[in-house]
Amino acid sequence: MKPQAWKKKGAILVYVVLIMALLIVFGVGMIFLANHNSNTTVNEVYAEQAYLTARSGLRSTMTMMEEDTAKTSDVASQLKTAKTLTSSVDLTANKLGTVSVQVSCTDTDCTILQIDSTGTYQGVSQTVTGYMKSSAPAINSPFVVFNDVSGNTNANTKVIGFNGDSLPITSQNMNYENETTFDVDNLDASKYKLIDCTDVKTVTIIQRSVLYVNFNNKLQGIYSNNNTVLVLYNIDSAAGVVITASANTANHYFLVFPDAQNIDLMPFAKNNVETYMNAWIVAPNSNIIVDEINAFHFKLKGGIVAKTFEWGSSSKWTVDGTGQDPTENTAFMNLYNQLAGGGWTRSYEKP
Repeated sequence: MKPQAWKKKGAILVYVVLIMALLIVFGVGMIFLANHNSNTTVNEVYAEQAYLTARSGLRSTMTMMEEDTAKTSDVASQLKTAKTLTSSVDLTANKLGTVSVQVSCTDTDCTILQIDSTGTYQGVSQTVTGYMKSSAPAINSPFVVFNDVSGNTNANTKVIGFNGDSLPITSQNMNYENETTFDVDNLDASKYKLIDCTDVKTVTIIQRSVLYVNFNNKLQGIYSNNNTVLVLYNIDSAAGVVITASANTANHYFLVFPDAQNIDLMPFAKNNVETYMNAWIVAPNSNIIVDEINAFHFKLKGGIVAKTFEWGSSSKWTVDGTGQDPTENTAFMNLYNQLAGGGWTRSYEKP
């Protein structure tokens, strides 16, 4: 019997040791679990702050892009060659981490911009995405007429596309009414020739070897640089605008009219000389009319942007956009996006 009692005492000792070992393992597990939960909670806090920083960066960027349409259009033009543009801000001093904003195009015309904002806090990163869409129609033709085209199409009325192909003479059928206030003070004067037409009664633009602008039959200025962008503003009080070409030129011009006006395209009628106007005429609030003068032919090497476009039964005109795609011209696209669309609108889903 004595040996059996000894065996029971030994068994109890083994049980005690096992229980203590289990308690130690359980305690270590609880400590590990608590530490893991603590790390998880900290990481979740970091991730939440990173997300808030990213969202703040996105919203701030999109607000600036909505308010400064010229800048946004400039970014869109740069993206055609740069592919992506990135800007970063360090907010560590404000205990917000850092934010990096990357802008890219989602289409070949860069009418939809994708904004990826990445916030990083304590090594944890979160990214949110938004989109900015231009409300201006894409320029895929040298003949952009928003509301109405009026006149008989025949062999003497032609639109030739950027690739030299013949295009139909049609409008966008938009019922376009631009309510945007155009602020010339926001334009970079180094990129544009800003011409104030306040109280001017008549405006005549004559292309010779260079470009002449006349106010009330008196010379206002001579412009000789290739790809000059002329912005004639406060022109709504004038009785009208006449554009003609008395000689050919190698220089190319952009003539921009922000205000509503009637613009006459007048064929040159002297010595039966065949001339062409080498320009884009951008007047999205205006009516453009091709005059009838002795059956002369008005030829435009460039393009038209107008609210309406009309011509008489005996008018002859050609808009030839061969090799004249203006969408690579940053200054032009800045103005076009402002005047023809009124800016950029935000979306948190891809348009």
